[in-house]
Amino acid sequence: MQIFTKHILRAKEAGLGLTVHIAETTKNTPEESQLLLSWRPDRLGHATFISEELEDEFFADTPQQTTLLECDMGITKPQT
Repeated sequence: MQIFTKHILRAKEAGLGLTVHIAETTKNTPEESQLLLSWRPDRLGHATFISEELEDEFFADTPQQTTLLECDMGITKPQT
């Protein structure tokens, strides 16, 4: 996936929003999820098996955004 990084970053610099489908299965590695989060997405798709640490990292960067579970059910991180 690293071959896409420069293209994704160019799109973000042009003002396009980014949604990535992340941690959809237990076969998705934390390293893969970390790479996708390094692109600083605006939204997450699925994120069913995302670790708490990576979820916290995402919400620390975009506290008002949602993470999607099962594509159609949005949840937000509780504000403290």
